[in-house]
Amino acid sequence: MEEEGIVIEIKGNLAQVEIKRKSACGTCRACTLGTGNTMITEAENPLGARIGQRVKVEISSREILKGAFLIYIFPLLALILGMVLGITITNRLGLKESSQTVGLVLGLVFLVLSFVLIWRYNKKVKDQSTYRSKIIQIIESEK
Repeated sequence: MEEEGIVIEIKGNLAQVEIKRKSACGTCRACTLGTGNTMITEAENPLGARIGQRVKVEISSREILKGAFLIYIFPLLALILGMVLGITITNRLGLKESSQTVGLVLGLVFLVLSFVLIWRYNKKVKDQSTYRSKIIQIIESEK
C-alpha cells in the first residue's frame, strides 16, 4: 500500500510523515493517530528526505492484513473458543444449567488474554523494520 505525505520530523534514519487519513485506514495502528484528518507514521528514510518534502510512503499489504487479523479476528476467535470450551466442559461435568454462564465467563477470560497477547506481541515487534513503513520516493522538494 502506498500513500503520499509530508515529512514533519527527522530522527536519525527515521522520518515522521503526516498523511491524510482515508476511510479505509480505520484504526489498524500502522500509523499513530494524528489530529483531525491526518495521521502520522514513522517511516524508514533511505532516500534522505528532509522536513517539508512531499514523499511516497509504502507499507506492506501483507503486514496490514496481519495487523487487521490480530486486532479484529484473533480476539473474536478467542472469545468463541472460550465460550465453546466453557459450555463443553460444564456439559461433560453434568452441570448443564450453568453451562452458558461458565461459557460466557471463560469466553471473556479468553478475550482478555487475547488482548494481553496482542499487547505483548506489539511490544516485541514494535521496532522491527518489517512492520515499519518506508519512504520510496521524494515527490516534491520543500519550497
